[in-house]
Amino acid sequence: MSVTSDRGTGRSRRWLLSSLAVGLAVGVGGVLLRDYWQPAAAGEVVQLDGVPGAATPDEDLLGWAEQTLAARCMADRGFRVWVRWSAPAAEEQPRHRYGNDDDAWAAAHGFGIGAQRHTSATQAPEPNRAYLAKLPDDRRAAYDAAYHGDPKQTVSASLASGAVVRTSRDGCLAAARTELYGDLAEWLRLDTGWRNMDAEVVPAVTAMPAYQDALARWRDCMRAAGHPAADPGALRDEASQAYRTAPSREAALAQERAWAVQEATCAGRTGFVKTAEGLDAAYRARLAEQRAGDRAAYDAIRAAGRQRALALITELS
Repeated sequence: MSVTSDRGTGRSRRWLLSSLAVGLAVGVGGVLLRDYWQPAAAGEVVQLDGVPGAATPDEDLLGWAEQTLAARCMADRGFRVWVRWSAPAAEEQPRHRYGNDDDAWAAAHGFGIGAQRHTSATQAPEPNRAYLAKLPDDRRAAYDAAYHGDPKQTVSASLASGAVVRTSRDGCLAAARTELYGDLAEWLRLDTGWRNMDAEVVPAVTAMPAYQDALARWRDCMRAAGHPAADPGALRDEASQAYRTAPSREAALAQERAWAVQEATCAGRTGFVKTAEGLDAAYRARLAEQRAGDRAAYDAIRAAGRQRALALITELS
């Protein structure tokens, strides 16, 4: 998909696709072997580890169904695929689009960078990536083409922001989405538009005079505290860099927490984060009112997808 990644920004989803690997791990944690599919034309199998329950939230259920249907298609084309499911973990880290003003959270977690790095370092190898790495070059190229489809054969959609997005109309991913949602182009328009709302809202908010005034107050506070920073994003970049330059992970984590507490202290004193979040909420409310028809259509297409996903659970249980 041009303009954005193939599945939007990415986001808050727990399952992400690499450019080559299928990446068919949904959720986190341990899994239970549940079923196999035997493809029609090859000796390979889809290994399906776990099936979600009927009460699973839409985001996780639809993600699992999309990847499971894509895996079935890949198996029919002669590739081995793993789909893993476990109940999603509760979200521990709040979204800090404009920074954090919670001193207690900052003292405990910093910016959340250290925890993310630790999780990435301790995760078990993903079986689809390992399988793909062992394929010869020609089979790896065939795998990519089977999954993502022909990049020259696309459907496109115009977003309310004016951007045009495209994705392949063939391949297993497109087939899975079509089976779940029906009209691929309409799903693309609605899904990309709503998933990429931050890309439209955040730049608009940060350009507002009220935001700029609040940011200036926050900068003054940070400078007075001895740690000048252009904005919270720059502060996080600096903290990430510390993990490459500090003498130890512990030292980098201590530095991250200290900077995070200072950010939160200044955000609280100046009202920076509350100002930004208020502007954000008001802007989103205006967009929601203007695009009420699209929101209703998106809800309907996802509701239909959920029913198909529930039918898939019944089939595999």
